[in-house]
Amino acid sequence: GRHVGGKDYASLKSSSPKTVIRQNGMKYLQVEVTAPQWCRPCSSEPVQGMINDIAIYMITPSKIWAGQTFMTYIDVTNAAVQANFVAKEGKLTTVSVPMPRVLSDQRVIPVRLPEGFIIEVPVPSNAARRGTKAEVEQHDPEKGTEIDYRFEFKYDAEAEAEKHAYKELEYQLESSAQC
Repeated sequence: GRHVGGKDYASLKSSSPKTVIRQNGMKYLQVEVTAPQWCRPCSSEPVQGMINDIAIYMITPSKIWAGQTFMTYIDVTNAAVQANFVAKEGKLTTVSVPMPRVLSDQRVIPVRLPEGFIIEVPVPSNAARRGTKAEVEQHDPEKGTEIDYRFEFKYDAEAEAEKHAYKELEYQLESSAQC
């Protein structure tokens, strides 16, 4: 296979209207993929794209050229938006969450905290419109669209870590009980 790296990503955008399929507790998002520059042509090759700062790998169709598009479904079950650390006061940590356009119709979004675990966070109705085009391009798979929001929220890192540890334990108990 060819080297997948640098800016040589496939570009992704969610289908319009957005299609999400739920199956056996999994969540799949339909995306339109534009083949990267090095497809001359590609035949059933792995390509990488970015969506919400998360690297997604998919296989191209049996023959596709650079710039051509194809539809595919990607597993977004554990996809989460990366929160950025802002401040810590006492027990509370404040983080800033980019609100990617692909999730703009969601009221609750999965957020990956700096500690590494994912929690569901309600989106405030006043999520602030964000600034620069460069920032927008960094988070928005539909590049250059100015509609991107950011909001801040506070949480107790120790309490979340405990909850997370408890969930993991519960999960391990459930999986071992199934044998």
